[in-house]
Amino acid sequence: MAETVRYTGDGSELFWRERVENLHTGAQLIVPDTHTAFIIRDGVATLPLASGKHDIFPSAGLFRSRPDDGTAVDLAFVSRVAHARFLWGTPAPVRVTDRQTRVPVSLGLNGEIELSVKDPRTFFDSFVSANTKYDAEILKTRVVSRIMTVVEPALADVVSRTQASFAEFDGARPALADELGKRAAELLNRELGLCVDVFTVAGTIIPDDDIAAVRAKREELGIGKKQCPFCDAYMDECARFCKHCGARLD
Repeated sequence: MAETVRYTGDGSELFWRERVENLHTGAQLIVPDTHTAFIIRDGVATLPLASGKHDIFPSAGLFRSRPDDGTAVDLAFVSRVAHARFLWGTPAPVRVTDRQTRVPVSLGLNGEIELSVKDPRTFFDSFVSANTKYDAEILKTRVVSRIMTVVEPALADVVSRTQASFAEFDGARPALADELGKRAAELLNRELGLCVDVFTVAGTIIPDDDIAAVRAKREELGIGKKQCPFCDAYMDECARFCKHCGARLD
């Protein structure tokens, strides 16, 4: 019968879970310095176990009763040093309104995110307890779905603060990445116990027809144009002379 149980993963995953059979009543668990462990028996998990040596079946504390020899438990090791890095993107375009023209626009976003575990207990309760093995795709799907809940308000704030128009939105992308990253970090920490180590918005995808509609409305409204003080005509900001009356604009 097993008397000493150790972590057998390679350290690259956010968590490692395995079932250990045929344990001796005096069996001990060795938790590495890089991990926090949980022992699960009959659906009940221990409190987080720090690095070091722990009795799996103490006379009091972890479980209500001392088992007979041959008992099986599940062990979950949550890494405090591993990182999960993946690409993210909006599953469908986000429908927003251009602040300057009130023209509706469909916006797609994509970028990269890198995560690590900040709170092992929250991560265990929200993710590990429901999964028998680490699955990056399941984690990615859940993370992206949560990010989507903060995309629209973050967009609204950035567009409002920067006076950005979706016709020239690339200039607002750093501000959007910063705002969206902060909101995503707060949400993922609270709900999944995760730390956002890297967050980028690499690309913004706006249909050409939407950009054309915004630019046409800006032209109609004279937004982003220089107005001649003599004939009230609009022209590019860099114009030195009015293209209609010829007046000098400098």
